[in-house]
Amino acid sequence: MSTWKHIPLDLALLLGPAGAGGVYLVVRVDRVLDVPTRMEVLYVGRTLRPFRRRFREHADPWRAHNQRLNATLLDPDLAGLELWVRELEPKDARRAERILIHWLKPKLNKIRYKGDQHG
Repeated sequence: MSTWKHIPLDLALLLGPAGAGGVYLVVRVDRVLDVPTRMEVLYVGRTLRPFRRRFREHADPWRAHNQRLNATLLDPDLAGLELWVRELEPKDARRAERILIHWLKPKLNKIRYKGDQHG
């Protein structure tokens, strides 16, 4: 089973995250001595394509389907923003995305899932 990997958002925009596909999060993280003290998940997504390709699509203003997320990614002050990725099989990624959106209610997601999503 894969684990969550995270990188600063500015590096993710420059290099693109590694991985074959799964679930990804844009997260605002406050840290003290590199220990997360507070996290706010801003966006939850999933992809069947490599993370690098999907994330670059989000950062391209001509291809962006979510203007609020695109504006966040293009903000020159990315301090504290990180990209978290977890490689998952397609059916597991779909389920994980629904659960995370339902429970975390990220403010940049357009889609909201209601009801029991943890089963």
